[in-house]
Amino acid sequence: MKIKSFVASMALLLISTGANAGFISTGAIESDGTNATLDHTYFSVNTAGTIEIALSSTDDPEMNLRFATASGILGAFIVNNDDGGPGLNSLISIFLNVGVYAVINGEFAVPNTEVGFSHFNPEGPSNPYTLSVSGDTSLLFVREGNLDGSFTQTNAVPEPTSLLLLGLGLAGMGIRKRRKAC
Repeated sequence: MKIKSFVASMALLLISTGANAGFISTGAIESDGTNATLDHTYFSVNTAGTIEIALSSTDDPEMNLRFATASGILGAFIVNNDDGGPGLNSLISIFLNVGVYAVINGEFAVPNTEVGFSHFNPEGPSNPYTLSVSGDTSLLFVREGNLDGSFTQTNAVPEPTSLLLLGLGLAGMGIRKRRKAC
């Protein structure tokens, strides 16, 4: 019986470690014809390693990577990328230690400041983008820039796989406790 419990525990452990393999976030950069907004995506690195951050858009996206805190305070600038991916898209491949980071993205000419606008005239009033981050990372929240200079915060929603694993773990603990009571 102990061997079956051990094998089941190891299987759940392997499944749970594979479930956290990065994230994808989507949004749109807004424009008033002169300025384009900046969006801030906050994430945590759970295991140190090389992380790839890819930003793709219908226009010319650019991004800055900065240190941050889980409460949303931006720290020191790390690196900027424009046109490092295919076409005009951006790509950063960098070794990151465990911690919290933020990607600030917008259209071409993203300033190296905490707030502000990308001073570029995008092709339309709204340019959709996709931001993907690889590795053992977790999305914390996104602050979408508004044309009035404010931000709208969207918190991360737990993925169904994580909730399923939590439920399986709780059910397994309940069954095990019930068997020991008999």
